[in-house]
Amino acid sequence: MDPELARLALHHGPGFGDHGSRVAQLAVATAEYLGLERHEMKRLWFGSLIHDLGKTDVDQSILAKTTALTDDEAEEIRRHPQIGYDSLSDLVHPSIAEAVLCHHERWDGSGYPTGVKGRSIPLMSRIIFVVDAYDVMTTGRDYRAGLGIRAAGDELLKWSGRQFDPMVVDAFASVSRPQLAPRYAGNGHHH
Repeated sequence: MDPELARLALHHGPGFGDHGSRVAQLAVATAEYLGLERHEMKRLWFGSLIHDLGKTDVDQSILAKTTALTDDEAEEIRRHPQIGYDSLSDLVHPSIAEAVLCHHERWDGSGYPTGVKGRSIPLMSRIIFVVDAYDVMTTGRDYRAGLGIRAAGDELLKWSGRQFDPMVVDAFASVSRPQLAPRYAGNGHHH
């Protein structure tokens, strides 16, 4: 395994790869629905897999924290898209590095690291942001149970047009139901 990715797996624990894979799978399904070209979907798939690469340089204790973050800790986490971009910019197609840089930018301009808004945010980033949020909501974290599929969908709709690109939210919601089921053991669909 690539040393950077191995470090990332260490930082995120054994579930990291699963998160990247789920985000990549759902992002590509959403992109297909939106009619992206094949070469763009390949780039989106790779960008989705590694969107959190910059977290390798964030203090592990901050990532694992279960209580509210201090301003300094939040600032440290907000650095990860730029760190990921800096690591990737010489290695991958510019659109992949840019997708990583902008995956926390919000439709209304309140995101980070640059506060770009609306259609100025690369489409790949807008897709990753929606799917990433959905996956985090449905799979939960060590300290918080995940929401159900419907509740997570309701959250996306609630923030559509503010945090999220409404077109991407609509496309994601149109992706078939089986693809919306988080792919991990114990989700109750196989009994």
